[in-house]
Amino acid sequence: MNFAYTPTQQALHAQALEFGRTVLEPNTAARVAARSFGSEAWGQLAEAGYTGMILPEAFGGAALSAADAAVVLEALATACSDTGLLFSLGAHLCAGVVPVWMHGSAEQHTLLHEVSKGRCIIANAITEAHSGSNAFALRSTATPNEQGYTITGHKVFCTNATLAHHFVVYALTDVQKGFFGGISAFLLPREAVHVGPALQKDALHTSPAAEVMLNGVQAHTAQLLGKPGAGVQIFLHSMNWERTLLSALHCGSMQLLLNRCMAYVKARSTGSHTLAQHQSVQFKLAEMAVDIETSRVLVHKAAAFIDTGKNATAAAARAKVHTSEAFVRVASAAVQLHGGNGITSAYALTQFMADAQAACIYSGPNEVLRSVLAAQG
Repeated sequence: MNFAYTPTQQALHAQALEFGRTVLEPNTAARVAARSFGSEAWGQLAEAGYTGMILPEAFGGAALSAADAAVVLEALATACSDTGLLFSLGAHLCAGVVPVWMHGSAEQHTLLHEVSKGRCIIANAITEAHSGSNAFALRSTATPNEQGYTITGHKVFCTNATLAHHFVVYALTDVQKGFFGGISAFLLPREAVHVGPALQKDALHTSPAAEVMLNGVQAHTAQLLGKPGAGVQIFLHSMNWERTLLSALHCGSMQLLLNRCMAYVKARSTGSHTLAQHQSVQFKLAEMAVDIETSRVLVHKAAAFIDTGKNATAAAARAKVHTSEAFVRVASAAVQLHGGNGITSAYALTQFMADAQAACIYSGPNEVLRSVLAAQG
């Protein structure tokens, strides 16, 4: 395996670092304090080509591979501390755009031009309140009728729901088959569903999430994504992308924290020495660096599997489990290294701890993914 970035990736990394530092980061504190999604920042991401970066050029995208996108997302998160905004970008790309791009019809593909321009956000709607960690324990149903389907159900924790223009909705089309060919995916416009108010969250403050209600929605057969019964495969494929690319974001956030810690311990004096001269501090910094590097390797292995058409399920799950838990350790260490300052709002570090804990839950709880990995050997 070649661990070096290609010249193209080096350029992408440098561009994203500069963009995150000069364009996104200056207004991050205000957005986070207001718990407000950065609509202006989203427009800037779109203008720079990031909202459709994985899409083919035919749809106005940059045709970045999964590995290229991982480089970009890590760089953005290294330079920009608005984890919510970047989480919304990753969820939109992986759980929303990937299903439409990979499984949509020619008619549905026309939407992707608007995605690349930043004028269309696509949200994923699968999770239901009763289903716990089993995303496929659906009660939402899509009952066939003369025109297509009548969809009824109630979804929760839908990232970007209050912003979305379209939704990828999963529902049972054959209750008897269930997981094995009985779940289908639909692409529905915003006006077809009812979106509840944004949830009040203590993590990812600038990434809105809400409930989505489907009250007898009439969907034409043309609104199916892929074939009837293909919903499980479509969702699992999108999760390979999401677990991989959101882990890349976490690598960037960890690097940002390490960079801040390095600067702090070199400047902070205790008596006649700086914190950086204490061996215990050096060891903690070394552990943070190891967590970042091992996470990065797992992310790029999963991305390589996606790009080469290999089964990426286990690789993406490994990356997600390890990287999210490394993020928890690094965020905790960053607070500890800053001492009393670590819990003050001026240093804005404790928010990363909440975001890191959330990373262990979304895209499949780590406990469930461990079961998946154990079953695969």
